Amino acid sequence: MFDEATYEALELILEPGDRYLLYADGVLETADSAQEQFGADRVRRFMETNKQLSADDFAERFLAELSRWSGQTTEQGQQDDITLLVVDFKGKPVRDVCR
Repeated sequence: MFDEATYEALELILEPGDRYLLYADGVLETADSAQEQFGADRVRRFMETNKQLSADDFAERFLAELSRWSGQTTEQGQQDDITLLVVDFKGKPVRDVCR
């Protein structure tokens, strides 16, 4: 899509109960009042402590956590795009190739 971009393929084996979380850079770059970014470690910790939630509930709580972190309500908007896709895999084990 972009001449200067590099891409790689990642092959994963999906097991029932696995969760995919896909997000735009605006999620990681959401900053608090001290301009500290939310970052990948906080995303990972949030996933680990909220894995029991359904995909819908997880997405709602995650967006609420970003709002709390930044101090901005959803009505105020955010400084960058926030795109989030939560997919729970419930089928038989399969191999998936992400490109």
